[in-house]
Amino acid sequence: MSLQNESRENPDERKVRYAVVGAGWISQEDFMPGVEHTGNSVITALVTGDQTKAKALAKRHGIRQVYNYDGYGKMLESGVVDAVYLAVPNSKHRDYAVAALNAGIHVLCEKPMARTHPRRSRARTGWGRRISRYSDITRHRGSA
Repeated sequence: MSLQNESRENPDERKVRYAVVGAGWISQEDFMPGVEHTGNSVITALVTGDQTKAKALAKRHGIRQVYNYDGYGKMLESGVVDAVYLAVPNSKHRDYAVAALNAGIHVLCEKPMARTHPRRSRARTGWGRRISRYSDITRHRGSA
C-alpha cells in the first residue's frame, strides 16, 4: 500500500488514512474504536447521511472531514484518505467500492460485494491491477 501521508518529521510514522462510509452500529461499535487501538491507522473522513450523528462521531473520534453521501466522490478526490471502510447497506457495497477503486483508493468491506462467487467475479472483471485494493471480510459460521 502506498501511503500519501508520510510524516516529514518521522517517515516511519506513517498511518493508513481511512474514510468510514456509513455511520451505523458496525462503524460505531466495531470499526471506529478498533482503529484507535491499531497504532497504524487513523480515521480522516466520515461519510453519512445523518449530519447530527456525523458531528457527534467526528468530535468523539477526532475526524476533521465530514461528507454527506452526495459528497462521496469529492471525498475520494480530496487526497485525505488512503482507504475506505464500507459500512453501508449490502445493496450499495458495489457502487461505493467501484467508485473508490476507480479513484485508486483501497477498499475494506465487511461483506462481499455479491452473495455468490460468480457474481463477485463478474463484479471484479475489468478492475485489473486495482483488484488488490479490495478486501472483504467474510465471516464463516461453523456447524454446531
